[in-house]
Amino acid sequence: MSTTRNQAPRIALFIADLEGGGAQRKMVTLANAFAERGHPVDLVVVDDGGILTNELAAGVRLLPLKGWWSQAKWIDAKKRRRALACVPKLAQYLRRERPAALMSTSHSVNVAAVAATRLARSTTRLVLRIDSQLSRAPELSGTRTQNRRLRRAQRFFTNADHIIAISHGVAEDLLAQLDYPRERVTAIHNPIPLAQLEKDARQPHPHPWLASPGPPVVLSVGRLVKQKDFGTLVRAFARVRRSIDARLLILGEGTERAGLEAMIRELDIERDVDLPGFDRNPAAAMARANVFVLCSAWEGFGNVIVEAMACGCAVVSTDCNSGPREILKDGRLGSLVPVGDDEALAASIITTLGQSSSSASLVERAGDFAVDRIAERYLDVLLDRPRVDRCAGQLPSSGARSVCSATSSL
Repeated sequence: MSTTRNQAPRIALFIADLEGGGAQRKMVTLANAFAERGHPVDLVVVDDGGILTNELAAGVRLLPLKGWWSQAKWIDAKKRRRALACVPKLAQYLRRERPAALMSTSHSVNVAAVAATRLARSTTRLVLRIDSQLSRAPELSGTRTQNRRLRRAQRFFTNADHIIAISHGVAEDLLAQLDYPRERVTAIHNPIPLAQLEKDARQPHPHPWLASPGPPVVLSVGRLVKQKDFGTLVRAFARVRRSIDARLLILGEGTERAGLEAMIRELDIERDVDLPGFDRNPAAAMARANVFVLCSAWEGFGNVIVEAMACGCAVVSTDCNSGPREILKDGRLGSLVPVGDDEALAASIITTLGQSSSSASLVERAGDFAVDRIAERYLDVLLDRPRVDRCAGQLPSSGARSVCSATSSL
């Protein structure tokens, strides 16, 4: 193991790239937090470059694996092939550096991490981070591709020393799909950079609906894709407008834009709905909106809910497969409505707009997801430390639902 007598154990994190995806951003956050705690940290990437490069702390060493072989057109065309092409170089790294722990995230990268660990015959502790339900990969449910993903998971993931799921829902789904010991699966919610969010929230927002007094604003943030189900929100808002004066602001960009714009025109709510596109600082909007809505058909966790709560914004969410119910403590901190039910969603939005919410309780709950707290729980698993601060919401048997604030062994 590459540590000196007085040095903290070296930790390696393995990701696909630094282009700014949600999983990659969370791994960079954790890498920086581990480095701040004195650990030598190697961030091993398939493809170097990307907007997250400038966010790495001084104590994080960036190690790109991509070589000449991955430039071949057949390999470069698919992320999965690029990840698997890096297996030999990752195995060399493990033999040379012998980190105490290696953690990877995303499906193909997890497969590559297992293959490299086996090839290197490494004693490094291998932890896989799972950020979505294995039984329902985005937009692949029931397809041959999804079946292949499940077979790869069953073949490779069971060789990991431990698995971290980003929510109890993801963990339960994983255990239903894999023959894997329950005691070696831990649910740890995503780290949210609350200090940065607080700074961002204080910045002015350029949108006129948020910059001056006017009708209440319903806000949602996310990619305009099928998973986020903004169509249900648009239909729900049309119902809201029949009852009260309000506006809907959706921040994000994606393939569903044209369909959503057509729906907005058809419902004749164009004057009160705006889709301005991607926003670099949604926290400033969250701090000024009257209610935040997550309308997803499925989620692994639901980072934006925590971000909205941290900004003191009331939340309405679909009760999708995992994440929101855990964050909102079974609906005690925000309304939960059935997926795809625009009538129920509209009713909850109207009710929430008519209530005076307690922002203090929302901000307090968001504190459970602070980077410092979550990083320590990750280190518990990565370094196989005794976890003396387990919460009362553990899942000792299958089928239970937990509202543990940050982590528990399942």
